[in-house]
Amino acid sequence: LHPRDAYVLVKAENGETYIMAEALMEKVMKIGGFENYEVLATYPGAFFENMLAKHPFLDKTSRLVWAEYVTMDSGTGCVHTAPGFGADDYQTCMRYGMELVVPVDDYGRHTDYAGKYAGLKTEESNPIILADMKESGALFASEEMSHEYPHCWRCKSPIIFRATPQWFCSVESFKDDAVEACKPVKWLPAWGEERMIQMIRERADWCISRQRHWGLPIPVFYCDECKKPICNDETIARVSELFAEHGSNVWYEKTAEELLPAGFTCPHCGGKHFSCESDTLDGWFDSGSSHFAVFEGKEDLA
Repeated sequence: LHPRDAYVLVKAENGETYIMAEALMEKVMKIGGFENYEVLATYPGAFFENMLAKHPFLDKTSRLVWAEYVTMDSGTGCVHTAPGFGADDYQTCMRYGMELVVPVDDYGRHTDYAGKYAGLKTEESNPIILADMKESGALFASEEMSHEYPHCWRCKSPIIFRATPQWFCSVESFKDDAVEACKPVKWLPAWGEERMIQMIRERADWCISRQRHWGLPIPVFYCDECKKPICNDETIARVSELFAEHGSNVWYEKTAEELLPAGFTCPHCGGKHFSCESDTLDGWFDSGSSHFAVFEGKEDLA
C-alpha cells in the first residue's frame, strides 16, 4: 500500500467489508457490481503496515507493507508484491527482511513451492488459478486488460523477470582510473564521453554472467552435496591447462569430474560429485581483459 494515500473500509450490500484506496473506490465497487455501499473508516496506508492477510486459496498468510511506487491510476491501490520477480518488489521486501521466493524455475515452470500448480508453465497456470480463486469465493471481481509486455529481442517470446544467482565483479578499485582513461580519447559524437563517464561512476558492480548457449564459460564448479560454489587456485590451474590444450569448448565437452584435478573433493563438505556453471562470461568483460593475455610475450603487439 502507499503509506500516505487514504484507504477505506467499505461495507457492501452483501455484508462483506473490503479495504481499498479511496481514490479508486467508486471504480472498484462498480466493477464488483455494487451500487450501494458504506464507508466505515478511512486510514493512511501506513496504518496497515505489518498486518497479516489470509491467502485466498492457499494455507498461508501475506504481510502488508508499504511502498512509494504504488499508484492510484488502476486496480485497488493494494498491490501484490513478489520479491523474486521485480526490482522494486525485491527492494521493498529486503527492506522488511522478507524471504526471497522464486516459485518459477529456469524453464518457466512452477516449482514445488507452488503446490498443486507445480510443473505447470506460468501461462498454463493462469486460468487454473483464476478458476480456483472463483471457486474459493474470495475473488471480488476480475477483468481483462491489455498492456505492453517485454519480449526477447532474439526469439520474440515474452520474458519473465525473476531473481537468479549471478556473478559480479566489483569495479570500485579501478573506477577512478577508468574515468581518467576516458579523457584523452576523442569521442564521436562528443556527448559520448559524458555518457560513458556517468555510466562508470554510477556502477558499483559489474554483472559478468550471462544466460546464453554460447560464449566463454565461467570456470566455477558446484558441489552436488552442499551446493556451494568452488573456484580456487587448484581448480583454475587445472581448467587453464585444459583450455590451453583443447580450447574453451572443453568445458562443454567433459564432465565436471573430468575438468577437476584427479581425486578432487569439495573443500566445504568433502563431497565427490560436482556440476559446472552453465552461465557464460559477459563478452564485454571478456574482450576488455583477455587482450592482456594476448599481449604477453609478443612485443610487436604491445
